[in-house]
Amino acid sequence: MCQVGTSKFEQVVTRKSSFAVFGVVVPLVFALMADPAVLAGDLVHDLVGVLLFPLILGAMVFTIWLVTWRSSIRATPDALSVYNALLVHEIPWKEIREIELEDGIKIVLKSGKRVGSVAYGGSLLGSITGYPSYKKAVQRLRAVREDYGQDPPKAAQASERTYFSFPWAAAAAWYLFFAIPGFIHLYF
Repeated sequence: MCQVGTSKFEQVVTRKSSFAVFGVVVPLVFALMADPAVLAGDLVHDLVGVLLFPLILGAMVFTIWLVTWRSSIRATPDALSVYNALLVHEIPWKEIREIELEDGIKIVLKSGKRVGSVAYGGSLLGSITGYPSYKKAVQRLRAVREDYGQDPPKAAQASERTYFSFPWAAAAAWYLFFAIPGFIHLYF
């Protein structure tokens, strides 16, 4: 299955459901295990521990979040964007030849270049079964292409680009998520 959502900004986001669930459950499990131990004073005893422990745990959970939740395919009226952890492939609709399901979901550009998705990558089981869980995402992306790709706005006249995108706010949030209990223990 895939998770498909829309927002008031006319953005369609497609995520692999199992990745999305994993990206929420794992941080909660880490929090349920670590936070009580931190609050009880079992894991951190001084300011250095309060600063370093969430850095390590936050980095692990942030990495899981990058691969599971952030890795997605997003469609706007201007372009189709494939988020692969820290890399973003932004492809204007006019550049897309096909959205195909072969060894995972691939965006085929008119130039012949293929852009794959971490979330919807190939697998042995998927190739044997025909990727049944990816078919809904492909159908939705093709439908969105029909809606958005017919009359692209002037902003969509740009060309395809790939860039590095580090979500600083999310990294800070994960750090604080694990740091706050330590500060509570240490100072209250």
